[in-house]
Amino acid sequence: MHEDIKKAEKWARKFYKELGTKSPFFRAWFGDWRAYDNDLAIATPIGSKAELNKKNRTITNKDTNWNIQVTKDVFDDTLHYASKEKTYLERLLTNIDSVITNAILLDTTVSEKSTSNKKGSTHFMHYMYSLVEYNGNPFLAKIAVEEYGNDSNHRAYNVERIKMSALSRAQYSQMKSAYRGKFASNADGISIADLFSLVKQYDKKFNPKTVNKDFLNEGLKHERKDNIVDFARGEILIDVSGRKYLADAVVGFTKSGICELHDIVNMKYTSFEYKKRSYT
Repeated sequence: MHEDIKKAEKWARKFYKELGTKSPFFRAWFGDWRAYDNDLAIATPIGSKAELNKKNRTITNKDTNWNIQVTKDVFDDTLHYASKEKTYLERLLTNIDSVITNAILLDTTVSEKSTSNKKGSTHFMHYMYSLVEYNGNPFLAKIAVEEYGNDSNHRAYNVERIKMSALSRAQYSQMKSAYRGKFASNADGISIADLFSLVKQYDKKFNPKTVNKDFLNEGLKHERKDNIVDFARGEILIDVSGRKYLADAVVGFTKSGICELHDIVNMKYTSFEYKKRSYT
């Protein structure tokens, strides 16, 4: 097997081991299942501006369990491009620890060193979204997290504010009340499914993935001791730093209906073109 193919397979297995179905490879193959995720996306309230704490530290993100480095660079890069958003972004950065803790991973792109701010061994740029409240009004914080190095370190790269001007306070309150009524009476936030719909509607750079329906059921070929009751196999396309592959993904289904990546086989070089998304 070619070394590049081994590298792509290694990343796919690494992410699935770390994140399960939250893996960016899983999302690329099977689509945005988090559009149906009823787990809680916690709302982070932010107050008045305070002195920025630019000391180096590490914050654990609850959604991925990643330890994300916060350094002076994230403050400098964010405020350098702040323009009219500076007031909001200064308040966001004052509360960056809570924003990162509660953020939800929804998007990933292959990354290469394109600016001096990026590390030399950057691999991926992950995009996390956190629901933020300021004076009772909601907006989205989009956190770019760089993955770099042989040990796959994670570093907060910059933060953006995504305005949701069409979402009124009343509508937002209804979303929170609906979650409390259906799932948890003391929850302070909305479902990840609702967060996903807001990101899809308001972040024009977000690229949703359609559900892949080209998978064939294979069934069990022998008796198993685990809880897998069925298999499906389908072709997938993989892009790793511009190298493109065609492979078969084998997915197992458990008794409780959970979908698990079982194996990636028959990887080979291919070529394909990306379709540009229309925002109109």
